[in-house]
Amino acid sequence: NPDLVKVRVQTREGQSATVLFGKSEGAAATGMPPQGPGAKVYVQVEGQPGVIRATAADLSGLVGVINDPSPLRDRTLIGADRAKADGIDIALAGQPATKLRRSGQLPLWKLYGGPNDPQNTNGEAVNKLLDVVFARRTIKDFPASNPQNFAAVPVTLFVWADGFNQPADEKAEPVKKGEPIKLEFGRRDAGVVYVRRTLPGQPPAEFTVPEQIKVGVA
Repeated sequence: NPDLVKVRVQTREGQSATVLFGKSEGAAATGMPPQGPGAKVYVQVEGQPGVIRATAADLSGLVGVINDPSPLRDRTLIGADRAKADGIDIALAGQPATKLRRSGQLPLWKLYGGPNDPQNTNGEAVNKLLDVVFARRTIKDFPASNPQNFAAVPVTLFVWADGFNQPADEKAEPVKKGEPIKLEFGRRDAGVVYVRRTLPGQPPAEFTVPEQIKVGVA
């Protein structure tokens, strides 16, 4: 059957099953199973003998996702725990990076890297930045990879979540223990910005996000 649907399900404990959805009663030579309360489809659990004749009325969602899997894709730019964010580097093109670290007993966001650092930051401004990059479902689209979208990268963000060890001396800069999430912001076009995200140990992925993102009431 050229329209065979193969679904593999796995539990947290590592148990798995593969289910095959085959031909349907009354289906045309080509095309997916007909929908409706009386529609039936032949199903087989891989590795088990026999075939199941099951109701096909609720396969429409499954078939739709197979034809267009984008509803299943994660649209959150950074899926880490926002409360664990403890490091940000803001790198403008051609300039040294601005280093922000959450440190101290409270802890508070502070600037590091300058001769008089650490310095206290505008905590409200830092939190607004974090609200945007950690906002849920901000990815608008998944364009094909294109180096031209990142021919110029005016700003790059490096974001750590639980990425630093706190030093004994509150004036000392926290020591990095993990790798950051890298966000490169590229070309702007028709109300969107191209973003290239690199997660630790993974290849880069490219997205578009809106030029303006609403978080909370802001």
